[in-house]
Amino acid sequence: MKHLIAITAALAMLIAGSAANANSNGPDHADGRGYGYSSCADFGRDYQRYGDVSEQSYASWLFGFWSGKNAVLSFEGKRTKDLTSISYLQVKQGMRRYCDQHPLAFYADGADDLFDTLADMPKG
Repeated sequence: MKHLIAITAALAMLIAGSAANANSNGPDHADGRGYGYSSCADFGRDYQRYGDVSEQSYASWLFGFWSGKNAVLSFEGKRTKDLTSISYLQVKQGMRRYCDQHPLAFYADGADDLFDTLADMPKG
């Protein structure tokens, strides 16, 4: 029963978090929406309040962001990044470190910086 309550609470947080992010009172961004346009301070507060569930939501946004960046690079005929060249644990640690050091930055800024550290896909 405790597991069911925890799962229900986690799902409620995800739904509420998605709605809050979609209707954020923060700065408007015509070029993007979602967790990436939350500040690192917001990420920290969400992580303190909801733990891994929150971090997984942000990371899900990050991987979609990275996939989109790779799509643009590919379309432009440029080398793409190997998204498997970093573990999920390294992503979480890298984003926590970035946000600890840049609380006023957008989560997307950290995702962008971390993307640049990924290995290039081999030519082929």
